[in-house]
Amino acid sequence: MGVKVLRILCLIFTVWPVSRVQANRGRPDRQVPNIDFSEGQGDELIDGALVVNANRNVNLSCDGRMYPVEWVVDQGGQIIGPSFGDSVLHKLQSVSESATARLVGTSLGHSYTGRYICRHSDAKDINSSIYIYISDPAHPFVHELPFPMIHPVYHNQPFVLPCRTTRPDISVDFKKHFDSVSREKYRFDPEQGIVVEKTDQYFSGFFTCSVQSKTIQFILQYIADPGPIVITSLLPSAYIMLVGESFNITCKTIVSSTTGLSMRWKYPNIQRSSGLQIGEAFRKTDSQNRDEIISEFHLNGTKLNDSGTYRCILEISSGQSTFKEVNITIIEKTFVFLKPHQTLYEVEEGKDELIIVSFESYPVPTFEWYKDGQLINRNPSIVGDLVGFGITKATRDTAGIYTLHAYTRDQNATIDIMILVRCKF
Repeated sequence: MGVKVLRILCLIFTVWPVSRVQANRGRPDRQVPNIDFSEGQGDELIDGALVVNANRNVNLSCDGRMYPVEWVVDQGGQIIGPSFGDSVLHKLQSVSESATARLVGTSLGHSYTGRYICRHSDAKDINSSIYIYISDPAHPFVHELPFPMIHPVYHNQPFVLPCRTTRPDISVDFKKHFDSVSREKYRFDPEQGIVVEKTDQYFSGFFTCSVQSKTIQFILQYIADPGPIVITSLLPSAYIMLVGESFNITCKTIVSSTTGLSMRWKYPNIQRSSGLQIGEAFRKTDSQNRDEIISEFHLNGTKLNDSGTYRCILEISSGQSTFKEVNITIIEKTFVFLKPHQTLYEVEEGKDELIIVSFESYPVPTFEWYKDGQLINRNPSIVGDLVGFGITKATRDTAGIYTLHAYTRDQNATIDIMILVRCKF
């Protein structure tokens, strides 16, 4: 089969914003560049994107219509080029001649998947583009991460998890822990990954994107929207504490300096008098003519009946009111509970693996990892309510029983996890 040359005329939905620029003498008004490419045997056009098999060549040309043009590549929001020699896309070579530019890629791998953009060199917002997938059955994801990516997400804000695929028709399974996430909560875009338009508390914890045996792991840290009132405790994770401890809650809000308001507290043990201090709200004006209003609630020597909801109430002179609250539990003894995500891991020889265990405790316990009874890691890294242990390039000696011990003053917890290694023969 001969090579067929196709010309793409970039329509509005295939180009970035285009501006009209006054023509120089002897040259026409600027127009978006034209992109040409050769479709080789086995290549596909799917929904306007070019799908090329891995280890094949890509040859693109661009006509700037009498204006100089250059090539760049957008990889998930990161623009690479127009020089590619020292970049992660070093197999690309760009050659510009007057008002044309060629881009040649030789034996490209899956990581070269991205949006290929031809733009005017001196007016970069005038451009055309084509998305190219480098299809490789062994690598369904463009970028594969050996360990979880920690990703902060913000209340009511959109976010994207970079589970980009090397074909547009690959089906990705998105899970929280080990349960599939409802499609009502997200959409999948093969050029971006998992797209969540509006974040809520559900998006906190351990999430995965999976295609067959390939998995990308994420630990999402949900950051709540404070709204008009922010309550922060000055104790780390101060929502559980022991009898006799003290805590301090700071309540603050930012309003216009012309707003009249009052701030008060509501708390469970209203009969309490000793050990209780409630600071009078005070105002600080910033450079933007806004006032930060702050009140502090301090309780010394907690008792069991101090457990409950502590509410900071803001009342505005217009009659409006709002509040923010925090629940505090007072306990007599420390505690710790462990919950493994799996009790059996099968790891291929030479591959990486991450063992993850959830825990509930107060305070944060001391952790120790053992393998076959021998201490191998003391005080491993902790993210939220997760503690993990990483295995790099598993060998036959990696196999065994891994034990996690957790210690608090009053309670200990232990779990065993078996690691099996599938050896290469």
